[in-house]
Amino acid sequence: MRDIYFEDWGPGWVSLTFTAIFGVFLIRQAYLLNKARESSRLRILVTGSRGKSGTVRLLHNLMIGSDIRTYSKITGTTAVELFPDGSEKPTVRYGSAGIPEMKMAMRRSLKLGVTSIVFESMAVTPKLIELVDRIVKPHIGVIPAITLDHTEEEGLNELEIATNIIYSIRNCREIFVFEKRPEIKDAYKQMSEEFGFNLHFVEKHPDQPEVAGHHPTNVAMTIAIGEFLGLPWEKVCEQCSLEPEANIFHRIELPDQTIDLFDISGANDPESAKNAFAGLPIEKDRVVIPIVVNRWERPQRGVIFSEVFREYEPFVLRCGPRKRGNNNIATQQENFLMLEPQHLLSIETLARLINEKINTEEKQNVALVLFANVHQASADRIRKIFENKGETLKQVQAN
Repeated sequence: MRDIYFEDWGPGWVSLTFTAIFGVFLIRQAYLLNKARESSRLRILVTGSRGKSGTVRLLHNLMIGSDIRTYSKITGTTAVELFPDGSEKPTVRYGSAGIPEMKMAMRRSLKLGVTSIVFESMAVTPKLIELVDRIVKPHIGVIPAITLDHTEEEGLNELEIATNIIYSIRNCREIFVFEKRPEIKDAYKQMSEEFGFNLHFVEKHPDQPEVAGHHPTNVAMTIAIGEFLGLPWEKVCEQCSLEPEANIFHRIELPDQTIDLFDISGANDPESAKNAFAGLPIEKDRVVIPIVVNRWERPQRGVIFSEVFREYEPFVLRCGPRKRGNNNIATQQENFLMLEPQHLLSIETLARLINEKINTEEKQNVALVLFANVHQASADRIRKIFENKGETLKQVQAN
């Protein structure tokens, strides 16, 4: 009979122990997630092409203004958590964003003891939106807008995008949409009958106020949900939080030139960029110069967005990585000028580049406009220059 050496069992027992501990950890996480859902009597999930973050902020304000203890989560590039006392703080991320962030937010809502949650879906791909829907299990789904953005993931046209997204949240009992296109409305109605959810078509309220820094569509959506829940929607106008850079701009006064910086990078598609641009209080003597980031996976996106400014600007500044295999794409486009690190050493170096390109004897006052989801090191460097050296001013709606 072979001898038994118990010391040989060590590696196996260690592996088994760690597997058991990890299994207990997963079971506990699943338990807390389920308990968080049971503890929140109202769960709202906001998805769609644009308007998500602003709608979350408005809905959060509506809830806490109605004395409903609410925790809200804004995802995307600038992730923020909104708390029941009206405070907020950035979400700390280690690495890139991912679906586990939604699970952690759900468990955090349990610790806060809230009765209501409002979450922005961080997912873009319909299958991942469906996964977020299963995590949150919302009572109310919200789609502020459907536009031609993220076509690689969501669909090739607006009808396909709309049906893919609403299919992803089909398990919601109530779904609110802001939609006027007949073919999309008909598709929504058919899906409502097929899957059994109640569909609410939202329109601008006749007594709807203008909320500074928020799109009218998002305000209309919030009013409609407020009326559905029996909440005083007038609260939406009181002390509502804003997206970073919303309703402000920066100005630097040089000895013989004024340069303004406007940030409308939250606009995710050409239509919303056009609307945001139309509302900017740009003075008439300014030369308008857009700044767009190259995205390696969407090399033509900046060109499409830049058509919004075509009648205003002499050229477009571009920054960010070029797509591999298309290193010259920026220089091949007419009126595009790449921003290099040496141009962003200071406001003086940036102004020198602009003045050389404008090429006039007398220096012109300039309005720089960040747009098309400008989140990149060079764009952030521009923001930092204006925040440190400039004056922050409140925007007044343009006439």
